[in-house]
Amino acid sequence: MSKRQQRKLQTGVLVACLFILSGACGASTEPTSKGHGIPEPVQVDPPEPSLTRITQAQYGHAIVDLLGPDIAVPTSLEPDVALEHLIAIGSSS
Repeated sequence: MSKRQQRKLQTGVLVACLFILSGACGASTEPTSKGHGIPEPVQVDPPEPSLTRITQAQYGHAIVDLLGPDIAVPTSLEPDVALEHLIAIGSSS
């Protein structure tokens, strides 16, 4: 790369950096609340917590994946309920 090309590259990088930094200079320093510099609280409406239930087959596959095929998967689990030919999961039934 010639000295002229290096100089153009350096100038371009410098201009890009100055452009990026100049955007931060325009920020307002005035407080967002009424005189104390403390921002107003934001109203948050979180969704209700919920749990997802897995089926017996999914549980069995997870146990085998985690602990290996030598582990006996328990069979005394709560049965899956089928409603309208679909398995009801968790609180959706």
